[in-house]
Amino acid sequence: MTIAGELKALANPKRAFELQRFFKTAKGQYGEGDVFLGLTVPEVRQIAGKHKNLSLIEIGKLTSSKFHEFRLCGLVILTLQFKASKERSEQKKLFDFYLKQAKAGYVNNWDLVDTSAYKLLGVYLRDTVQDEHKILKTLKR
Repeated sequence: MTIAGELKALANPKRAFELQRFFKTAKGQYGEGDVFLGLTVPEVRQIAGKHKNLSLIEIGKLTSSKFHEFRLCGLVILTLQFKASKERSEQKKLFDFYLKQAKAGYVNNWDLVDTSAYKLLGVYLRDTVQDEHKILKTLKR
């Protein structure tokens, strides 16, 4: 089964409805347009762990999805890969990919930022960049 199939198999419409209200997805609200399947974070993390070696192309498909849990799963996989990477060049590649996804609007809700930014963006900036504030300001909305 594909990663998308695994995520969709755990869909819970009642919980999805509750999450859409909680994450303020109605017109004019900060999470406008986000679509939820109704998975829990532990469910998403479990699936992400099974697919931690996914290619960046496939992660990009997840992080650009209309489904919030797909984007969450992609970001969790990205953080797992970053944590496991030992080469600075590999970390830079993952960092650049994350920035691209964030600037494209795919890291669009507080929970996605809270799950991923400090584990990848924060660590990379802390360890490698002299003027991290310049990069962080580019993410400001």
